[in-house]
Amino acid sequence: MKVILKENVAKLGKKGEIKKVSDGYARNYLFPRDLAEEATESAIKHLKSIKSVQNEHEEKERQKNKEKLDKLMKEFFVMKVKAGEKGKLFGSITNGDIAKELSQYLGEKVDKKHVILDGHLKEIGTYDVDVKFPGGVKGTLKVKLEPQEE
Repeated sequence: MKVILKENVAKLGKKGEIKKVSDGYARNYLFPRDLAEEATESAIKHLKSIKSVQNEHEEKERQKNKEKLDKLMKEFFVMKVKAGEKGKLFGSITNGDIAKELSQYLGEKVDKKHVILDGHLKEIGTYDVDVKFPGGVKGTLKVKLEPQEE
């Protein structure tokens, strides 16, 4: 029997997939727990229409993130930080600090998990910072740390 999964099922498949399973497994396990429904023609058509809407939404999101990244990559970000005489920072710059700076520039929230650093930035200088937005949109930004004038 062919079924459409309503939820992720371990060792069977993910939500929205069409799977062939034994009749007993479908009737005794999947259907009573509302994990799947029988794959009739109308159910398959409905699933395809839902997937097309999801794909359209994902494409819009990907395009929006691409435009945001292009805007960010055109800029050279300069951050003023407190530092000692030899260029060592008092503290360090984390991906959260950089995300906050990007959020201020864009006027919308940038999550710190989208900013990828190998470690914390602890010295004055110019760094390449990787950014990865949802939808597989990746890029590299230039961030320059300068000592703060007192």
